[in-house]
Amino acid sequence: MPVIDTATRADWPALKTIWQACFGDESSYIGLFLEDLFDSCIPLVWRQEGQPVAMLYLLPVQLVQAGQAQSWHYLYAAATLPSCQGRGLMGQLLKAARQSSAQAGAAGILLVPGEKSLFQYYARFGYATYGARRQLCLAADELSGSAAVLSPLPPPQLAACRRQALAGLGLSYMAHSPAGYRHICREAAYLGGGAYRFDGGHCIVHRDGDTALVKELAAADTATAAAALRAVCGLLGTARLLLTLPPQGPLFAGRGQVLPAAMSLPPPGPSAPPAFIDLVLD
Repeated sequence: MPVIDTATRADWPALKTIWQACFGDESSYIGLFLEDLFDSCIPLVWRQEGQPVAMLYLLPVQLVQAGQAQSWHYLYAAATLPSCQGRGLMGQLLKAARQSSAQAGAAGILLVPGEKSLFQYYARFGYATYGARRQLCLAADELSGSAAVLSPLPPPQLAACRRQALAGLGLSYMAHSPAGYRHICREAAYLGGGAYRFDGGHCIVHRDGDTALVKELAAADTATAAAALRAVCGLLGTARLLLTLPPQGPLFAGRGQVLPAAMSLPPPGPSAPPAFIDLVLD
């Protein structure tokens, strides 16, 4: 009989099968996520004949607004086996996630839709658009001048750097758990990049072919950011960069495309401050 419950480590092979079928990632990448975050999250599954056929993960995070942190969940890697799609299984899991999150004492759930059409899908379950992001493509040869010196940024220091940089912009933002920051650093390294500090800021970078995916960038000014990006291109050997930035931040002001970033349940109130829910875990 179909049932919704919490996954265990014994379910890892089935969870990897769902993940690979829906997202196409390598088993070792999925294993990294499970090793780093499974024990600290709420992993909900829909079982059919005892085997998971749909899944989602509620990761513990904090939503920081005006310096005040509240416990929330970040809904991640929601997926249903292709052979079981179209039967409303994910809708049932989303309802269960709302209940499980509330029972765990979280104030709400955040998520980042993987594609534009999913904003409409999640809206059916009460989620509303929350926050925006600015995407900017740059060529490495646009960045003239000297390069900054990059050094690895360990997880605890990354948390502190993010707190200082994002609070300084006057935005609400999502802070991760210690396990979450550890995974962010390990995932970036796995994907050919890393979390780096430099004089005047920090960045989190993945590599995708000849493009550096700059998932987060904080710097004192555009010139400092450009020096860091020159160093990133040199270190990763990339010719292009795709930056994700706060919509109205000071870096490369007026450039790029502003897009909706995330969704929240409950929806943000009319007096909620502007939010930047980054795509470090997207």
